[in-house]
Amino acid sequence: MGEPPAETQGDDRGSFPRAYVERLRDENAKYRQRAQHADDLARRLFTELVRSTGRLADPDDLPYDPELLDDPDKLTAAIGALIERRPHYAARRPSGDVGQGAKPGAGKVDLAAILRQRAG
Repeated sequence: MGEPPAETQGDDRGSFPRAYVERLRDENAKYRQRAQHADDLARRLFTELVRSTGRLADPDDLPYDPELLDDPDKLTAAIGALIERRPHYAARRPSGDVGQGAKPGAGKVDLAAILRQRAG
């Protein structure tokens, strides 16, 4: 904005008119709101970038660092360092037969055979 117009300058003590100061404050508040919104979006992007790696069970476990947004290698290294320090943060995926889901050849159930098997 710079200096206020000459006709709106305050008295000789170096103060500015109230209307000019209020206008500057309103403008500054708008910029603060925009900056807060941009920061919120950057945090959401960071969380989604961490989630997309699939290496952490909870992407919020890695603290927000704006430097990691632009460098995927640094992000990967930070996740690796976190998992090294706290292995329980790593995502766990079951593999093999965990006793759930459809099984081949399990189409019919023979209750009589089950009872005979348990009786013997």
